[in-house]
Amino acid sequence: MAAPRQLKKYRSDRQVLLFQSIKNGRTMWAESQLERNSLRYLEYLDDVVSFEEQPAQFAYIDDKNKERNYTPDIKTINKDGVEAYLEVKPQVFTKSRRAKERFNHLRMLFTEVKGVDYSYLTDAVVYEEKLTKNLKQIHHFRKLSLSKINISNLVVELGKSPSFGELIQYLKPLGFVKKYALSVLGNQIYKFDYKQELNEQTLLTLSEA
Repeated sequence: MAAPRQLKKYRSDRQVLLFQSIKNGRTMWAESQLERNSLRYLEYLDDVVSFEEQPAQFAYIDDKNKERNYTPDIKTINKDGVEAYLEVKPQVFTKSRRAKERFNHLRMLFTEVKGVDYSYLTDAVVYEEKLTKNLKQIHHFRKLSLSKINISNLVVELGKSPSFGELIQYLKPLGFVKKYALSVLGNQIYKFDYKQELNEQTLLTLSEA
């Protein structure tokens, strides 16, 4: 697997969907709804500190001994600085014999030649019911400005692990309705288990500085 070369930012013959990432500090792009929502999923995945769409193209010899070029959909870097590559794909397209052969060959090359992990990120993960509902909700309200809320005071008053109900009640007398509490979560000032239903009893955790 040859050293990567950088790709153009996007192909003009494909649909381009935009995603604003705070974690990466820029607007990112995707070529499908699943890819875009995969970016949203990674935006809120605690172990991932940064991620990049279609980071590089690799030349390789496939399992049929043919020369190929391959571009991973996403590169991630975790808290330990470890890189990994992801292919975003509907789960139904990962099950055929040929898909498994191709995937296993690419995974072997990434592991043995590049020394990095390579895996699928499928719709079964990205669109898990409660996770999707939570991320859609908090990401939608993330755009609300929190500039009039003293975040330092909020953290002092609520501490490191308040409930969502306590966050709502703290903001209410200040004139901020529930959607601002959702914006606090969308901006990841506090986090919670996104795979569990969000309600007033949900325990929050203060994000690490």
